Amino acid sequence: MIKKITGKQLKHWAEWLKKEDCGCCHIKIVTDDKNREWCIAMGWLDGFDKNDNGKYQSGTWNICCEVGYHDAKNIMFSDLSWDLTMPYDEDTAEVDDTTTVLYDEPNWDKLADELNEEAERVINQWAYFEIEEEEIV
Repeated sequence: MIKKITGKQLKHWAEWLKKEDCGCCHIKIVTDDKNREWCIAMGWLDGFDKNDNGKYQSGTWNICCEVGYHDAKNIMFSDLSWDLTMPYDEDTAEVDDTTTVLYDEPNWDKLADELNEEAERVINQWAYFEIEEEEIV
């Protein structure tokens, strides 16, 4: 079963991150058979125009949401771009970029629905679960 995030959680995260001006938050959705914890995460990414002055921006940093995974042994989840791995095809090096940038106050419930749908798509496409022979019908 895949956990879902709510708009209330997202808003709380965004306000906390803005207040602290650093950090990262995540909700674990599921752990696959390669011991990867798939999650929806929110944190700071660099590389934005410092003159944009969005509500969730600090200099060239902006709060963003992503769907990806990290090793289940990673107990210190503190940086979105360092600790979260977006799924990618090892043969082509193509990344399934799930980044959503928060510029202004979003509709939090709609954003939660979109991220939950994106998480389900990503997990169905990229997560690895071994299927026991007796489970095949």
